Formats: sequence, structure tokens, C-alpha cells
Amino acid sequence: MIDYENMDDLTHLNDEEKLEIVEMEIKKVVNISDLLFQALKYHEDMDGFNGLIYGSILLSFSVFNIRKLFPLD
Repeated sequence: MIDYENMDDLTHLNDEEKLEIVEMEIKKVVNISDLLFQALKYHEDMDGFNGLIYGSILLSFSVFNIRKLFPLD
């Protein structure tokens, strides 16, 4: 089982485990993207903006975890 709380050692995982994490992160990105769209569409008041901020934080964590798995440089 992968320790998703401590994701510091992602570069030492095998390819199958990396793919599993990437699939999970992509699902999160898609779901959060849908939620952000719905928030923009139906919640134009201040409460909706709090959801957008939280959604953007979750998206940034997903992207960060994918970049740790597959460094660009």
C-alpha cells in the first residue's frame, strides 16, 4: 500500500505504482475541474468563491504530485 500522506519518496516507486498514482491524480483533476465549473455557473456569491479557492488548492496538489513522479528536467 502506498503512503499517500507522505509522498516525498515518489521517485523510488516502480512504474505500476506510479501509474496508479497518476490515474488517481488525473481523476482528482477531472472531478475538481467539474466542480469548479459548477461553482462558477451556479454560485456567483461569495460562498462560491471559497469553493473555487479550495478547488484550486486541490488542483495544485495533484499537479505537484504528478510532477514529483515525472520531473521535467
